[in-house]
Amino acid sequence: PESLPSFAGAMLDLAKVTGSQDARVNRGLLLAVGGLSRVSEPSQQAANIPKALIGVRGFGASTAGAAALWASLSTMGADTEGAMSRTGAIALAQQLEMFLPAAGAAAETTARPLTEAEALERERNRKALARARLRQAAGGQLTGAEIAAIRREERFAQIEAGETKLPARPGIASMEKRLEYLWANPELAKSFYAAASFEKAVEAPIRDLLTDPNSPIAKLYRKELGMLPSNAGLIAEGGRMVSAVRGEPLAVLAGTQRMYAQTQEELLLGNLIGASGAVNREGLRTLLEASGMGATATRAEMLGFEARSGVGTTGGYREATAILRRRQGALQRPWEVPIPSEFDTGGGAYQRAPSESERRNAELLGKAAAMLMDAAKTLKDQQRPPTLERPTMTRETAAGSR
Repeated sequence: PESLPSFAGAMLDLAKVTGSQDARVNRGLLLAVGGLSRVSEPSQQAANIPKALIGVRGFGASTAGAAALWASLSTMGADTEGAMSRTGAIALAQQLEMFLPAAGAAAETTARPLTEAEALERERNRKALARARLRQAAGGQLTGAEIAAIRREERFAQIEAGETKLPARPGIASMEKRLEYLWANPELAKSFYAAASFEKAVEAPIRDLLTDPNSPIAKLYRKELGMLPSNAGLIAEGGRMVSAVRGEPLAVLAGTQRMYAQTQEELLLGNLIGASGAVNREGLRTLLEASGMGATATRAEMLGFEARSGVGTTGGYREATAILRRRQGALQRPWEVPIPSEFDTGGGAYQRAPSESERRNAELLGKAAAMLMDAAKTLKDQQRPPTLERPTMTRETAAGSR
């Protein structure tokens, strides 16, 4: 339910891509493109697929080409969220259009006019050059000065003629054809990649796509290029999505999901009562990361949560409370570990005063822990122990939880 606004926005954006007002077509496109990719979370699909398709299409791609490029980047780049693949796909399509524009591109050389100083030097060299040419024509032995005069003239002529950096390129109107042209011209593909700029996360898969037509990502791109369903197929996909949304089991957890989504943005907590272990797991990880805890420490805490959350009737809540309390304490009493230098004479970690953001986050996590304890008590009093499985509820009780 909390994702419905983003899905509604995604449908409006996809209507610009399909040109269809049939909601089933647009929903079907979202599902079909998401199914080609590594991105499985519906909210991430809704956030990234429309933007990727609109952005890449703006630089000459077809809908199928834009979908195949984004999906293959997400798969081969192990991008489970889709944002990096979205920006990478748009950057690639844009730079391809600049390199291989529809109007074609002239050859690029290093040729340039002589500077004023070079032209003056050339003029001064003319007499010595003329003597050298006469001696050459007569078959005589050139002096060192005459050889130097000839070499100076050759250098000036080379500056004016220049060297070809890039050959002339034909006019190509579509992104798909631009990729094919680079595959057929591997040296040009290498030159393009060397001059292009991409985020680190997508550099390797884009390099393989551009410079090796037999690479796994190039093969996947070509395969997915022909995998988008027809309009009739999209309508069928869209119909299945409607059924899935109407029976969405996560509707049961709407209140708790709303709290976690809000906390992720502001570290402000809502009502935790009734949250399942599954939502607690994801929400707890989000809170720890949002409070500044490092990835390794977060992973360790979550492993502990998994090991102990099933103990007792309110184990999930009690363990989550303990983890939040530990994090609250760490924020209230932070330790600084100085980086040793070559001239370090001693001194280890020391406790420092918390920053304003650390104090605020500690306070918010303390409120979270208190709410979790209240939730645990409520569930115990009502003899409704939380589990790591989603609770089974009827549509009427699910509606009431909203």
